[in-house]
Amino acid sequence: MVAAWSAPILKSLVPDETWAQIKTALTDPTMSVDLATEIQSRHGATGEVMGSFAFAGCYRFYRPRLRSLLGRGVDLSFGKQLDGISYDAPGSVTAHFADGTAATGRLLIGADGARSRTRHLLLGPERTALTQLPYFATFVYSRFPRAQALYLRTAWNPLLNSFVHPNGKGAALLAVDTPDPARPEDWVFMAYISEKRSPLTDDIYAAMDRRDFLDRVRLVARTFCDPVRAFFEWLPEGLETVYFTPLAEWDPRKEEHVWDGQGGRVTLAGDAAHPMSFRELSCD
Repeated sequence: MVAAWSAPILKSLVPDETWAQIKTALTDPTMSVDLATEIQSRHGATGEVMGSFAFAGCYRFYRPRLRSLLGRGVDLSFGKQLDGISYDAPGSVTAHFADGTAATGRLLIGADGARSRTRHLLLGPERTALTQLPYFATFVYSRFPRAQALYLRTAWNPLLNSFVHPNGKGAALLAVDTPDPARPEDWVFMAYISEKRSPLTDDIYAAMDRRDFLDRVRLVARTFCDPVRAFFEWLPEGLETVYFTPLAEWDPRKEEHVWDGQGGRVTLAGDAAHPMSFRELSCD
């Protein structure tokens, strides 16, 4: 999770003592934010730089540590499933949960992801349905032995490597958790490869399991240059952290997608309000 242009906004929303510790929530708490100022997009087959965009500092957060830091002093509950919303008293809103409990406040913010239950309750199943896009992606998370981890981390950009292949596929490789620079074998990396969908691939993937997804994405990765190819070649057998994801979006600008905010008592934020594809670049 990255905060670049939005970092000053985040800083304005948290106490000074929390922001003073913000680096503890980074994927690499030892890295200077000033070093993460440019992300490059590379040719998937050759590694040649095709373009780049700059940041005035890039905060790449590890979500569990960020959640822990921002949650200090906040009354948090986990494992809740939103079951209903009511507006019984003026100026208040109540969230009702599947376990029979409820919480009342002045504002309910549905920041519950692309398949938002809050959005579903505000707009109904038809208007809240995602629009499927003609792409899918396979995400893989893994640790590696020391030498391999050091190579993957330092091959090019230590935070994010993005690739666009002329065969229409896209890929990215990044370190998602590197808390201790002295223990590369504990670092966690993530890579994905995204591809075009078709009725044929939809039928094939419907019958596949994690092992099948892993075997197939390894074959696809051979068309890419290192470090993408190396990441997938070095993956351990029997890996469970493999995820197949059809891409989809939902446009809040459409007239039929405007929700009733009940006088400022309920709203949507983040992917609940505007789920979109991460695949903005393509050589198709």
